[in-house]
Amino acid sequence: MTLGIIVGAVSAEFAKGSFVSWNPEQTWALVTWVFYFAVLLGRLTIGWRAKRAAYLTIIGFAGVILTFIGVIVKGHGPGA
Repeated sequence: MTLGIIVGAVSAEFAKGSFVSWNPEQTWALVTWVFYFAVLLGRLTIGWRAKRAAYLTIIGFAGVILTFIGVIVKGHGPGA
């Protein structure tokens, strides 16, 4: 996901002249990335394990799916 966000920002710079345009797809992708980063930090520093880590990962994956659906619905996705 990190690589996708970086590549998307670089390609947006070439196409539109700015790395981030703060449209809903970019914003939710960034929010989802920050959520996963927080879960990773929680696992490494606080010691979140087992159920808590699993539930938070499922919530993060739901964010990924909702972001993907938002991109498809707006017509910016594959085949558009």
